[in-house]
Amino acid sequence: KDTDSTSRGSQDPQALAVVAAGVNATEVANPVVEWGQPNVWNDYKLLFNAAVEAGDSEVYGHAIVSSRKVDGSFFYRNPFTRGAVFQSGGNLHVYDLDTADAVTCPTISNTDANGDADWGTALTALNAAIAGPTWAGNCFSYTEWFPGGFTPRFGGKVNDTTVVGGIRGEWNNGMTYDVSLSSGRNEVVFQISNTVNASYGPNSPTSFDLGAQIQTERVVNADFSKGLEVGLESDLNLAWGLQYHEEEFEMVAGQTESWANGGFANNGSLAHHGSGSSVGANGFQGFSTDVSGKFDRQSHAAYIDLEADVTDRWLVAGALRFEDFSDFGSTSKGKLATRFAVTDSFNLRGSVSTGFRAPSMGQTNLQRASTGFSGGQLQESLTVAATNPIAAQKGARPLQPEESLSFTLGAAFSIGDLDLTIDWFKIEVDDRIALTQQIELTAADKTALQAQGIIGVNTVSTVQFFTNDFDSETSGLDIVANYPFQWAGGNANMTFAYNYTDTEITQLGTIITGGDAVRDREDVVPQDRASFTLANDWDRLSGLVRINYYGEVFELLYGCCDPIETDEAVYVVDAELTYNMSDVYSITFGAKNLFDSYPPKHQVAGVNGYLGADYPLNHPAGFGGGVYYLRFGADF
Repeated sequence: KDTDSTSRGSQDPQALAVVAAGVNATEVANPVVEWGQPNVWNDYKLLFNAAVEAGDSEVYGHAIVSSRKVDGSFFYRNPFTRGAVFQSGGNLHVYDLDTADAVTCPTISNTDANGDADWGTALTALNAAIAGPTWAGNCFSYTEWFPGGFTPRFGGKVNDTTVVGGIRGEWNNGMTYDVSLSSGRNEVVFQISNTVNASYGPNSPTSFDLGAQIQTERVVNADFSKGLEVGLESDLNLAWGLQYHEEEFEMVAGQTESWANGGFANNGSLAHHGSGSSVGANGFQGFSTDVSGKFDRQSHAAYIDLEADVTDRWLVAGALRFEDFSDFGSTSKGKLATRFAVTDSFNLRGSVSTGFRAPSMGQTNLQRASTGFSGGQLQESLTVAATNPIAAQKGARPLQPEESLSFTLGAAFSIGDLDLTIDWFKIEVDDRIALTQQIELTAADKTALQAQGIIGVNTVSTVQFFTNDFDSETSGLDIVANYPFQWAGGNANMTFAYNYTDTEITQLGTIITGGDAVRDREDVVPQDRASFTLANDWDRLSGLVRINYYGEVFELLYGCCDPIETDEAVYVVDAELTYNMSDVYSITFGAKNLFDSYPPKHQVAGVNGYLGADYPLNHPAGFGGGVYYLRFGADF
């Protein structure tokens, strides 16, 4: 599958101001940032699935291999304001390529006498200097390469592989068995183009291999079950099993130029007007040899599960799982569940369970630098492990597992042909793992990071890390109603589904302390979601219409500092019509978001400095608009 990119934003007013300052309009992309889905090409998936009899057993297995290339738009770099590349200290960024010669490269102010931006005068002075007799070979500015600024293109290649094999069957005593081995590998190879490592000056490449992140998991399962006669209404179903789980997270270093200091950063002997150049591929620094490596852990688990009908109306089930981690010790968790048939058409059900989730190896060990956005300005942000001394100074502590306690209570009943289920749930999570907001780095912090050997700290503004810093409680209601009936000569069905979910941060730590950061976690998904589906099936023709409803949501634009509220409900309509030309062939026309609906534009749409982003970036309804498709099928 190949998918072209979509663009759902508008031109950033600052790009129009760049043209107004005298830059040729052909040098400024329109829009400078593409908000929408990225380019995806060479996207393929191959599935193999088989099971064969082997005596009284069955040998089975499946394999899935997929790969795709991705390329998307990053943030725009303004040729007059992008610090550490195009300007520094109120002056245009001019590199003196040889500080030992007699040529002094010009200082070109980016502001007028009152300190206000004066891009037109700066551009005129720069063009005059470039045309002068002493510029070539002595001085350099990235405006020579990118007169209208640049927008990095970020992406790479994603490879996924899953292989599962096993044997299952039943022995003569009625005991079933299923022994399997599975292995999964996800590899993301990062690449960036149309950018520079500013510390290399005119020697910088414009595209970089940034390195890779690889997650590998291997699991061995042995599961058994047997029904036991214990005098209850039904046999007691006894299930038990063992599991071995191995996880490995690997960071592969990128090409040297993607992360190294090329000599024009603050500590470079050639720095002059170019002092303060950013280090690493601008937009996403490559993984250095210092942070690359493999990190792994193993766990062993055992479980037992019991289930039986105590009477002809009452079912009881319970389970207990023990697991031992090589890095977090051991834990025991359990579940109790029951269902009671009040009548033949009315059932009550409920459960209580405990949970445990260890932080992933990536959350524990990831370190990377990338460009973020805050208050209308681009800034470099560094993500470090919670064990990093700088993270510790900001209140971090080594990551611990999340613990949870869950409750459910529900009913399922029928009224004539109408089937209805209503379920209430509550989930309490202690020590939730989350990425902090961007925390400002002080001069002392940067000095400490430089002492650790972390490259390019001089232009990094903020730091982030994963932390266990709050507890949460999520409760809600699920309602599903299904009603089949005869309509227009066909077999019709109506389905209504409604979900109410409310998340509350019940206890804060010392890092995520309140305000928008908390609300972003509580209200990032709508409290109310619903769908209504009407489907009908005739002899050769079938179709459906589905109406999806999304309630109010809250978003911090760019995940930072600009609250965006979407107060209006969003409705999205899907439809599909299928014609069976024969018992083998069929043709389908369908639409996702039939009426091309969008969420409301946010409050800074069209505002200078916000890069032309018009819609909430993480709205559950999306902002891609309508998708229409024609599908041909054959069933042999």
